[in-house]
Amino acid sequence: LESTLEAAYRVGTLFDHFAYVLQNANNPSQPGTQQHSVYRQQLNHIAVPLSDEAIARYEKIVAKARQEGIRTDAMRLAYARLTVLRPDRYPPVLDPAHAVDEGGVASASFITSDDLD
Repeated sequence: LESTLEAAYRVGTLFDHFAYVLQNANNPSQPGTQQHSVYRQQLNHIAVPLSDEAIARYEKIVAKARQEGIRTDAMRLAYARLTVLRPDRYPPVLDPAHAVDEGGVASASFITSDDLD
């Protein structure tokens, strides 16, 4: 199961990184022009579904690890990315295995993705 979660995390990071690259791509047109705005909108139109897919994969990793009662690096890293991508639903916590997802109270001890390295 741990290797499956690790593989799922790596696939999630591919979607995550591709979305990031598109959202931060250089825009060849002049800022403030319609062409600039259209270019940015087209990139976002592609990037948002990729980011959504990364989030869905990260959420599945965290849910499966919680369901099985295991803690893996993949689960911790997936949760750390969720704290960045969906901070309203996934606040930083000391132990993501015990974080509460929807409307609950999370631990008062915080961790960031920098702490996981």
